[in-house]
Amino acid sequence: MNAQTIAIIGVGATLIAVFMPPMIMLIRRVDDLNNRVGRLTQVVTALANHRHDSDGAATFTMPAD
Repeated sequence: MNAQTIAIIGVGATLIAVFMPPMIMLIRRVDDLNNRVGRLTQVVTALANHRHDSDGAATFTMPAD
């Protein structure tokens, strides 16, 4: 291996070490946000589809997954 190849590998490893932790953190946050939005969508759908029985009590129907 010559010096240029070693330098290219070193720069590549440095870039991976610098950018991977923030990317992993960002992916986790987006995944958490996606889960929260999914749950919120279920709750809003249940509220939109609720009915009232003869006594006035609300009955909720959760959508099938």
